[in-house]
Amino acid sequence: MRVLPAPAGRILQDLDGLDDRELLGIVGSLRRSSERRAAACELLVGRYRNMVWSCVQLWVPKTYATR
Repeated sequence: MRVLPAPAGRILQDLDGLDDRELLGIVGSLRRSSERRAAACELLVGRYRNMVWSCVQLWVPKTYATR
């Protein structure tokens, strides 16, 4: 019997309840081509995007950031 991959939205929902350490474990254990790995990366990036961007704004000159 062949198991069909879950749609990307379904994978995101399944992983959404995991903490960062669990998501990092998934990222580190799966191939780059894995949809589950990509979903874990997407969740991690989404969780920290605003924090990283606010730190970047403190250190990058305003003229450079608008390029």
